[in-house]
Amino acid sequence: MAKQYEAALPEQPAYMQYPGLWELERGPNTELLSNYLNWVADDDGRLEEAASAMDWYPPGFHGLLIARQDNPNGGTHLATLQLNFYHPDFPGDEGPHGHSRDAFSWWAAPQGTEQVLTRYHVIPNQAPRFHGLPVQERAAVAMCIGDRADGMRPEYNPVRLGSQLILSRSVTSVASLGSQRFDSTDVHHAGYRVRQASSGSPIAVSVHYKGAEENPGLNTLDGFVYYKGLEPDKAHRLVETRAAMEQSYGDGLRLAPSTMLYPTETEAVQILDRGKLPKPSTELAAELILGGLATVERLAA
Repeated sequence: MAKQYEAALPEQPAYMQYPGLWELERGPNTELLSNYLNWVADDDGRLEEAASAMDWYPPGFHGLLIARQDNPNGGTHLATLQLNFYHPDFPGDEGPHGHSRDAFSWWAAPQGTEQVLTRYHVIPNQAPRFHGLPVQERAAVAMCIGDRADGMRPEYNPVRLGSQLILSRSVTSVASLGSQRFDSTDVHHAGYRVRQASSGSPIAVSVHYKGAEENPGLNTLDGFVYYKGLEPDKAHRLVETRAAMEQSYGDGLRLAPSTMLYPTETEAVQILDRGKLPKPSTELAAELILGGLATVERLAA
């Protein structure tokens, strides 16, 4: 019999209770985002609470969950809204990866900067190499997600599956207030580039909406092979690993989708060995929030 996961979602913190936040999922709205960040910054308690809740996603960006849609029947949340903060010192270089949910994002950034999106195609390792094609050999890592049903950061369990060829398909430079949609199986990389220095805050903010979890079929043997591009031996290993994880999980922890990452060998070692990720200091998190506010205010003026 399948395990039942009925952990109650906790009350949402004060910094997540601003009315109308879900309007941000519709597309660029600098006035609403500026009003929200001002509302957070104007209250020391809300600012400290938000700064304490910020997470670091190595090796490059910091994220703050600002809204979640709870499931009235218990279990996992139905949708989330997150702010990702980018700084020249934290350019968001998280490497080629997929998501566990379809996503939509828009971008608010200082003049002279851009978001750089690269999309990739996963290629079977036995494919011939043709001269001039930007084929890269990367590590294949499946990030198995243990969802605690609280709407906050889940438990991440990386599984190394060997090497994998990937091909860069397109590179897009996104100016401020541009937007993108991502299917969960869309392997992509998002980075932050400063083309020229400008006055004001160097911090950019990405508004990131994620909907319901991807189709469960994508996390079966056929899903991994035909939709996520895994070779059969890798897919079999991942299915077996997921089954063992699910058996080991206790009450309140649910096995969610496995997302694919394609890091360099050096990055793969860091991913597999990093253990529990440190959170940013509240001072750095508050600096990012206030810097993001300064950027958004200039755009909304």
